[in-house]
Amino acid sequence: ADESFGSQKSALLRQALQQGTLGMGFSAGGFLYCYHLGVLWELAKQGVLPAPGTPGAIKMAGSSAGALAIATFACGLDVQKAEQA
Repeated sequence: ADESFGSQKSALLRQALQQGTLGMGFSAGGFLYCYHLGVLWELAKQGVLPAPGTPGAIKMAGSSAGALAIATFACGLDVQKAEQA
């Protein structure tokens, strides 16, 4: 039963990506900034997140550290410079 549930979730995720209806939210919390950055860069590295500003880009929203992480990603800063900020 778990495999079919996981398969259904994967299918829904793929469908949302293809249709451009997927959105992501990142919470506040200064200590979460590096975590948020890691998630964003890993998803980009895996090809899940298209480059910011390109067709099919995922809608993202955040508060405090989450908003900073999204802005950092959208500006195209590399991971090392972003972590030093």
